[in-house]
Amino acid sequence: MFSIQAKLSTYQSSVFIRIIYYVISNPSLNVFKLICCIKLIDILGVAGIVLLIKKFRFVVVFNGIKYVWGLFWIVKALHSKSVYLVISCLKWLSLGTFICLMMTSIVLLYTLSIMILDFDKFVHDL
Repeated sequence: MFSIQAKLSTYQSSVFIRIIYYVISNPSLNVFKLICCIKLIDILGVAGIVLLIKKFRFVVVFNGIKYVWGLFWIVKALHSKSVYLVISCLKWLSLGTFICLMMTSIVLLYTLSIMILDFDKFVHDL
């Protein structure tokens, strides 16, 4: 199982899952190996999120709503007594997350179009 995970770890996007699998598969913890679980794409992703937060404060609000919504439905699904209720909770979880992502995408695309129009006016004024 762990050799399959080792081969698939290059395709895994979650750094936390890579770290958890490393801790489970290796009884002796090595800080250097833990740091090796973090790849360049993870660092670039965090830098991109920080830059996005600095530029667009409203993204923080939509992401906050998304995480609170997700946490609520995950906790509710964990306390469900039947599979049907769990599926229902997951349905509402995915619907709310999809709506928040669509709202964020629409606002970001609108902002991008405004930035392009402003740049176009700037270029034509030259």
